[in-house]
Amino acid sequence: LIDASTVRQIQESFHRVEHALEEGDIDALMSEYSEDYGWGSLTKDDMRKIWRQVFRRYRRISSQHSFSRSEMAPTLGKTRVAKLRCSGSLWATNRETGKRVTVDVWLGEAHYLIYENGKWKFRGRSKNSSTLEFGDSLHPLF
Repeated sequence: LIDASTVRQIQESFHRVEHALEEGDIDALMSEYSEDYGWGSLTKDDMRKIWRQVFRRYRRISSQHSFSRSEMAPTLGKTRVAKLRCSGSLWATNRETGKRVTVDVWLGEAHYLIYENGKWKFRGRSKNSSTLEFGDSLHPLF
């Protein structure tokens, strides 16, 4: 289990992400990703490119996260890692059509965060794994 103080710190990370999405601030958003972020072959630089495309195509971007379980994952050396089970969605308004669209939806996916430089940041899954575990789907944005 994760203690209440850590839960609040992790919630603050998600609030910073939401604010960056609302503002369309890619630098603020990317500051919430670990320097060692990895999702299979995707790196933090790849995520910046993906988010840049999302920001170009959409405006009024927002996310919703509903957490069902949280736990401390095995540590990386002395660094703390949190694993959060989450269902949620990423919504936006298409710049061309003006219509509100679903960009991504996830159900019971795992978000991995690492405590780095005094705050919790998105870690991804693993830089070394090109395969997903059974039942997992590709949702690298968070």
